Amino acid sequence: MAYFDWVEELAIDHGPIDNEHRKLVSLVNDMHAAARHPNNHAMVGERMAELVFYTQDHLLNEEEVMATLEKLADLKAKGILTEEEFASKKAELLKKLM
Repeated sequence: MAYFDWVEELAIDHGPIDNEHRKLVSLVNDMHAAARHPNNHAMVGERMAELVFYTQDHLLNEEEVMATLEKLADLKAKGILTEEEFASKKAELLKKLM
């Protein structure tokens, strides 16, 4: 039985960020399953470490993407990028994450 289920209402981009979120849900469920077994401290520690490292990587990726998108949006707002250029750069950025 899962501790936390992924539901479609949690979806953000139906792409790479959601894939990372699904992985986080899976890691939480793995850690919870390990914690339910008595005397399984080593496995709980391993699962916790994996969850912490993956979460750190995920947040760095997400922050980098958001910062870049904000810069692109600013350039578009200033008229430096057209809507088409903005959309193209945004798609290019998201494609790199996949």
